[in-house]
Amino acid sequence: MNHRPHRLVVPTPYPVGPVNLYLIPGDEPVLIDAGPGTDEAWVALGEGLAAYNVRISELRHLIITHAHLDHYGQAGRIVAESGARVYTHPYNAPLLTDFPREWERIMRFYGDVMRKAGVPAQLLGRMGQNMQRNQQLSTQPVPIARFVNDGDRLDLCGSPWEVLHTPGHALGAICLYQSQNQELVTADHLLPKVNSNPVVEPPPEGESERPRALVDYLRSLQRIAKLEVRTAFPGHGDPISNPRVLIERRVRYRQRRTKQIQALLTDRGQTVYQLAQQVFGPEIVQDQSFLTVSEVIGQLDILEMKGLASMSEENDTWMYRAGPELRENHE
Repeated sequence: MNHRPHRLVVPTPYPVGPVNLYLIPGDEPVLIDAGPGTDEAWVALGEGLAAYNVRISELRHLIITHAHLDHYGQAGRIVAESGARVYTHPYNAPLLTDFPREWERIMRFYGDVMRKAGVPAQLLGRMGQNMQRNQQLSTQPVPIARFVNDGDRLDLCGSPWEVLHTPGHALGAICLYQSQNQELVTADHLLPKVNSNPVVEPPPEGESERPRALVDYLRSLQRIAKLEVRTAFPGHGDPISNPRVLIERRVRYRQRRTKQIQALLTDRGQTVYQLAQQVFGPEIVQDQSFLTVSEVIGQLDILEMKGLASMSEENDTWMYRAGPELRENHE
């Protein structure tokens, strides 16, 4: 029996396009990620499993790599059909177990961050409407059998896999590493065609400090670059045969973007939204406010850590200026 991950391509209603789920067949079949909560995804999952002589009802284990709806939306339906045990990182639990409550908390956080980033009220309203559409695809509660953390090992159909907590694209994101076959399931942490989006996220409930998503993402990328990986299995797109080269490309892209934003900083304060317009152009920012503003916030986090940017809050708005290190270099 071949216990390597088998890719199942499932449609999504999102701009990213189809999502990859992975089946590890065996006596107790394992599914990695669930797909979105749509009838189209359900049919595609059934057809994909049938190609390996597996029915949805025969799944015994379900691993959720991160709490984005295209990856876990139909998890509850799968569990109801199969009784599969669900494994995920603890940070993913609030959305999986109580979507309405956690979604309300997330929306409040996004509204506050985007307002402080200087996003105009009209765009805030449009952004909120777009995000609320996601709630229509919310999942039924997902019972979690086991929380997995960094360094945990899972026996998946006779093969040992190591859990790697790789925050960045999502706070609770995990990768799965099989050292013997040098295989890595990266989900959305590393994608072959597009850069993963380390978007702003609220802190875990009970904590107050906002996670630095891009800082975490780059640290996680550098960590998996040290692994010996022959094949990486991403959440979207084809398998990656040389992930280390791709990681270097992704890091260089982020470094160029950091330098671009650094060059825009002066002693005159600018909002995140104003900086985003200069980086991406007004039309793109209007169309993709959340992603572009998140990108700039992440780069500013890096510059602040290096002393190359400083932030002050003025009239409930974040204003960014050149930091002490940048000013000294210009003197």
